[in-house]
Amino acid sequence: MSGLWEGSVPEAKLPEANTSAISSLPAGSLKNRRISLIVGASFAILIALLIALGYLGVNRMDRIGSDLDEILATRWSRVQLAREALMYSNRNSRIVMEVFLLNDKRLVAPLLTTRAENT
Repeated sequence: MSGLWEGSVPEAKLPEANTSAISSLPAGSLKNRRISLIVGASFAILIALLIALGYLGVNRMDRIGSDLDEILATRWSRVQLAREALMYSNRNSRIVMEVFLLNDKRLVAPLLTTRAENT
């Protein structure tokens, strides 16, 4: 078995590459420099755009936060007052509906006093 692997496979010869076209270009050719300059400038523009978008996003979030603080500080008391008024209105509407639907006159008087307290 060892004889099969030893020297039985001839060494393959690769064809020689034509290097004359590559060697005719100078090492730092103008075309390569122009391409690298364009690619570098493109990446620089992309990075600048990303930085600008990041700044705009943070700036807008800061504005939203300050607007929210203003709303909570100045208008929240109005919101709570409106909710309380709505709660009393709902209670009084329910009481009026019960007054009209009740057949027992003795139960109407306490409901009307409760309604008067809510007003």
